[in-house]
Amino acid sequence: MKTKITLFLFALGLGSSIAYAMPPGGHGCITQCLKEYHSCIAKPGSNKAACAKEKNACITLCNEYR
Repeated sequence: MKTKITLFLFALGLGSSIAYAMPPGGHGCITQCLKEYHSCIAKPGSNKAACAKEKNACITLCNEYR
């Protein structure tokens, strides 16, 4: 019985720490969008307009979760 309680508390702590580390919206989300955008335009032969469109869609999605 003690093992089940211990595992439950461990899972609860792990879940809450992950939820705190990766918020669904906000500054962290927008930063991730910008990283993906810079990665996209850095590729040789990339379509900058398509990369910008993806970035804008990503930021819009981040703003919905705020």
